[in-house]
Amino acid sequence: MTCVKMIREDVAEIKRLYVRPAGRGQGLGRALAERAMEAARTLGAKRMFPDSLKGMTAARRLYADLGFTEIAAYPETQNPPQIHPFTVLMARDF
Repeated sequence: MTCVKMIREDVAEIKRLYVRPAGRGQGLGRALAERAMEAARTLGAKRMFPDSLKGMTAARRLYADLGFTEIAAYPETQNPPQIHPFTVLMARDF
């Protein structure tokens, strides 16, 4: 699954998980996120970091519903510092 990226031996990121507008509201985002979490666990992840733009409230609500909480920036984030004010980083332990 391309949206899962291992950044440490036991930590994964969800990167670029996206549902096109025509597919929204059908549970596809949840299914993709759950599949990403399953893939991360299979790869040995004990923790996972997704990120989202502040304006993407549905995505942030989905992650919160799946047990993710907001965190400060972590060292491996590849988001440029200029966009940090516009992003929300989250984490969940498995």
